[in-house]
Amino acid sequence: VEGGRLRAPGDDWFRADPVRLIEVFQLAEAEGLEVHPETMRQAGRDARLIDARLRRDRRANALFLELLAGRKDPETSLRWMNEAGVFGRFVPDFGRVVAQMQFDMYHHYTVDEHSIRAIGLLSRIERGELRAELPISTALVESGFNRRVLYVALLIHDLGKGRGADHSIVGADLAAGGHQLDRRRDPDRPGQPLGAAGAGDQAQRHLGQAHPRAGHRHADVGAEREFQPTAQHRAVQRRDHGLRRGF
Repeated sequence: VEGGRLRAPGDDWFRADPVRLIEVFQLAEAEGLEVHPETMRQAGRDARLIDARLRRDRRANALFLELLAGRKDPETSLRWMNEAGVFGRFVPDFGRVVAQMQFDMYHHYTVDEHSIRAIGLLSRIERGELRAELPISTALVESGFNRRVLYVALLIHDLGKGRGADHSIVGADLAAGGHQLDRRRDPDRPGQPLGAAGAGDQAQRHLGQAHPRAGHRHADVGAEREFQPTAQHRAVQRRDHGLRRGF
């Protein structure tokens, strides 16, 4: 740690153990530290070390899940990870949507930035920072849920975009079996893949398929609406359907 920033102790630090490419961002989130600009440069240079073997590495996967569902500020550390090119290398499905524009009236951000912001908003809901604005969502989160399943589901909810088909269906397929994150182990449920923890796979498929039916009411300043209660989604859907029938 140098001046409140994590700095690699040497130029070959990542090459000596490529899992550190994930660990440095997880540590930054857990300890509330920044990543030194020189270390960011080194991570960007060495991101090419991330290969299929590293993506299957249990320690790397555990560290990534710790970061994704971090208790402090996962949004900022995930954004640094993305800027360094590490995020898209470690999660190839995420790499496909980096800098991908969304040409509609509901999104102002690229798919990768939109997804990272959504994770940040969920984290803020969980910390109780949006209680006044989103009281129902806050209450639901506080009532208890499988944190990692929800964070993983939120990460992949738009990763099916840009593949020439309905992104909710593609995303559901990714969640159901093909997605790298779906095979990660949940420490809270030893011996079970993350997707099998409780109704994890169903939750991921539901979020992937259900969120477009909300009428895409979420805007750039309201990505948190993507995890408003299902009842609210259905109310919006019924209202929009009634308006269409009126015309």
